[in-house]
Amino acid sequence: MIAGLDDIAHDTLVGAGYAGLVAIMIVENLFPPIPSEIVLPLAGYEVSRGELSYVATVAAATLGSVVWNAVLIGAGWALGDNWDAISGWVGGASKVVLVAAVAGIAGLFLARRVRRGRRSASP
Repeated sequence: MIAGLDDIAHDTLVGAGYAGLVAIMIVENLFPPIPSEIVLPLAGYEVSRGELSYVATVAAATLGSVVWNAVLIGAGWALGDNWDAISGWVGGASKVVLVAAVAGIAGLFLARRVRRGRRSASP
């Protein structure tokens, strides 16, 4: 399973750049089988190749990590003692967000590939 995740993470980073890294980090927080121990070294590799900027990569990874955590903290703060009433809903919401994030990653990857294809096809 890790080799497959490695390929997905690599393709997403190469295909979608910083937006892909933000999306992967959001998904990584929702779906623990996507470990940052795979994603972040791949991002570092892309930095070493000059494909990504170090500062922008750190910013994208941080943004991706913060987004979902901020949503959950805000929900806990807003709900206070009523948290138990919606605990079942949170699991469903996590799945919806996961599906949306995966669809977003796929869309970014495809859009970038189409753009690259158009550039290489033009004279």
